[in-house]
Amino acid sequence: MIAKCKKISCILLAICFVFSMICPTYDVQAFEHVQPSLKAARKTDPEEWNKKDIKAYEFSFDDNKELATYMLTGGLRYYNKNFDSPDRMVKITVVGDGVFYLVCNLVGEGSVSLYNADKKKIVQSSRKEKELDYFYPIHVKDGDIFYVKMPTGMAEATLFSCVFKDSFTKLKSDSSYLQIGKGTATYHEFTLKKRAEVTFDILPLNQKGGSIYAEIEKNNKGRWSKVGSSVTVKQTADEDADSFIYGFDAGQYRLKLKAGKEQISAIDFDLVYFNKNVAYKKSKAQTIGFNKSKRNIYTTGEQKDRWYKVKVKSKKSRSLYYLSGSVKDGFKFTLYQKGKKKPIKTTKVMGYSGKLVKLPKKKGTYYIKVSKIGKQANGMYDIEFSDY
Repeated sequence: MIAKCKKISCILLAICFVFSMICPTYDVQAFEHVQPSLKAARKTDPEEWNKKDIKAYEFSFDDNKELATYMLTGGLRYYNKNFDSPDRMVKITVVGDGVFYLVCNLVGEGSVSLYNADKKKIVQSSRKEKELDYFYPIHVKDGDIFYVKMPTGMAEATLFSCVFKDSFTKLKSDSSYLQIGKGTATYHEFTLKKRAEVTFDILPLNQKGGSIYAEIEKNNKGRWSKVGSSVTVKQTADEDADSFIYGFDAGQYRLKLKAGKEQISAIDFDLVYFNKNVAYKKSKAQTIGFNKSKRNIYTTGEQKDRWYKVKVKSKKSRSLYYLSGSVKDGFKFTLYQKGKKKPIKTTKVMGYSGKLVKLPKKKGTYYIKVSKIGKQANGMYDIEFSDY
């Protein structure tokens, strides 16, 4: 069935996963119970604990391995009741330009607050899930300073901060990027060697930063022109990126983005090449095996119907699942039984969605004709034959 790509969300949640592995949620009373025995065995805390001055280093947004390694080798900062800063502040100095990311695992009473270089509290959206405080990313420059205030009622806390590189020009398949809004358009090129399914996952990171406008342009003899439909991505309460799927011919393209200066766009880009291996006549329909599927694309220039067939060898319940991946319009699936001209059922699937169609409970061969809805429709379609 439909499974939207959530790579962007996974990158952000990877940090939270490491927290769950390294910083489990302790019961406060149990923690206080073992504290005396810890002090008996160790009169002073290690010097790496309760640091009042730390740095937020720069990392690639797409490199989970490097980021996880850093977290496991000193990137996570531990604090406990012995933190003795008079104003309860931890100074964080930014190393590198980009997007500042902060997350804290807190056990005990109170909550963590973020301040600017003048120690004025930043009005920045955050959420609290159990003991996890997550601060929405902020645009920063090398040398910027922030302060994190630890609550007096905490039992312990683990703090992590970093800077993700932002801004990009060329796109590489199966990669993720960050782009800070400029208030004007930014352009990001990619090249297709042949016809391909192109997917963009776009996620606004700042809840108060406004919407993101995106469209695709193609280079035609040195002149850029829009292809396919444009999209507007609005900020929502969840952290799932919106997926946009296109079908494009070979050529040079670019993603055009436009967002306000307070918005940060997280972009995931992927492409899958498809040969033009389709049947345009019913007599040459491609067979879809049981528990198998057939997937292909339509580009804006392709108009002819395609034909597929399935063979039902049992009177048990059998189904076809039609999937459409299109920014606008979609695809029409018309089901026929062998030897009959009148269709059994016609199903329209629009945008990025899917529909399940039950086949008759009798043996036989059934044909599926796939058609575009609208001449400019483009994107991916998939037909799955199973016992759903």
